[in-house]
Amino acid sequence: MKKALWVVGVLVVLGLALAVSNLLVGAPKGTALTAVQPRDARTARVAHVLEESCASCHVAGVKPPYYASWPVAKTIIERDVKEGLGDFDLGAGFAPAAAGPVPEPVLAKIEREVKGGEMPPAAYVAMHWNAALGGEKKDAILRWVKEERAAQAAPGVPEAMRAALLRPIPDRIDVDPAKAALGEKLYHDTRLSGDDTISCASCHDLALGGTDQHVVSDGIRGQMGGINSPTTYNAALNFAQFWDGRAATLEAQADGPPNNPVEMGSNWTPITEKLTKDKAFVKEFAAAYPEGVNKTTATHAIAEYERTLLTPNSRFDRYLTGDASALTAEEKHGYEVFQAKGCATCHVGELLGGGGPLRL
Repeated sequence: MKKALWVVGVLVVLGLALAVSNLLVGAPKGTALTAVQPRDARTARVAHVLEESCASCHVAGVKPPYYASWPVAKTIIERDVKEGLGDFDLGAGFAPAAAGPVPEPVLAKIEREVKGGEMPPAAYVAMHWNAALGGEKKDAILRWVKEERAAQAAPGVPEAMRAALLRPIPDRIDVDPAKAALGEKLYHDTRLSGDDTISCASCHDLALGGTDQHVVSDGIRGQMGGINSPTTYNAALNFAQFWDGRAATLEAQADGPPNNPVEMGSNWTPITEKLTKDKAFVKEFAAAYPEGVNKTTATHAIAEYERTLLTPNSRFDRYLTGDASALTAEEKHGYEVFQAKGCATCHVGELLGGGGPLRL
């Protein structure tokens, strides 16, 4: 009995000694999480709070404590770091903050962990007293998440829904009507292709869900592309365009297919020459774009039209905005499971997905 008490006493003393040493050494600083210089001070402050509480296991390359090589401790620390980085790398999550906002799936992941009180784990806090997330810190993080989410919500989302995890498709995005009307004509104009046979609508048929419903899309002269066409419906809400996200904007996407030899097989020099031979079109175009027809104005017009291709007022949208009768009892149960299982840490925003390029 005395021996057991002695062992317990030694372990307690050792644990306290390690905890005090961790307090003296302090939390990790200058990690990949705070190496990013966010565009706003609020995000920078949150990054420092998360660094104090989470960086040891959720930021790659953090120097382990001096006892990380000890027997038993080595196994536990290596396991925790491996699982932590496998679950969520905060350094990678905050990396986009240097040029723009923190992606919504990152916000959702942080919010879920902070609200659930799972992170940092109690065992970790017992050894790292400075890592505890007190009420004030939690409130600051959750307030930042909501403010960031509201700022990223699509134009047209109701004010009351802008900070929501899941949001309805907006009724509209403000565009210039004259430019959008020109964009609609260009979207259906085969003169954008090298042999005048293919238009944007050939692969993005609005009667077929904004796609062509082919395994791979057809280009000029019967050429087969390497991939199928993504829908243009709600494309304005994507964080990036094309399946691989290589275009940052709708304008950049509209510039792609005309120049692709397998798709439309042309470029803007012959396209512009063909369009400027159409005197009525040139006159109409000049009214909206005084600089006339060129790659920049044409792709902008197409993008303005595509911003009108929204699909609001689905049953789920109506449910999100307060119509409890919009979903069946089974569907409501499915939505409850969706939330309870954490699906909404990745499937967020207006499109319930596609909100960020990172594996979280």
